[in-house]
Order: sequence, then C-alpha cells, then structure tokens
Amino acid sequence: MVLIWGGWSVGLFGWCLLRDYDVTLGQLVSPTHPYHGTWPPAKIPAGQIWPGGSSGSQTAAGNVGGAINQGVNEITANLPVKGAK
Repeated sequence: MVLIWGGWSVGLFGWCLLRDYDVTLGQLVSPTHPYHGTWPPAKIPAGQIWPGGSSGSQTAAGNVGGAINQGVNEITANLPVKGAK
C-alpha cells in the first residue's frame, strides 16, 4: 500500500513539474497540511528553477523548497548565497 502511495505521489509531483506548476512535493502529499489552493496551481515564475510553493498554503516543506530555490537562483546568477561565509 505504501509503495502504491509513494509511486502515485512521485508521479503526481513529476506531472506537476512537467506542467510547470508552482507546488512542492510536501504540499501535494502532506496528510496534515494538504494543498489548499486552486487547481491547477499558478505556474512557476520566470527565472525560478524549482517550485517554491508560493501558490496555495505554505508548509514546512514549502518553506524549505523556497529556501533551496533561493540558493539555487543565487548560485546560477553568480551572486553570493545569503548566510554563506
């Protein structure tokens, strides 16, 4: 049962990535804080590589995804990462 749920979750997240939806894996599969936004979610903003989860409710996973996205965007733009020494 867990294998089926895991496969469905990863498949749904992959579909969201292909469709360019700004929704994190945590927002899709969290049993305690599910995605509450409209469907389909907003598109990932231009210049952003990874979904930050700014559309819909923000979860801990969404916050982490946003922080990772910020770091990736700053690295790809050759800017110093905030907080890095």
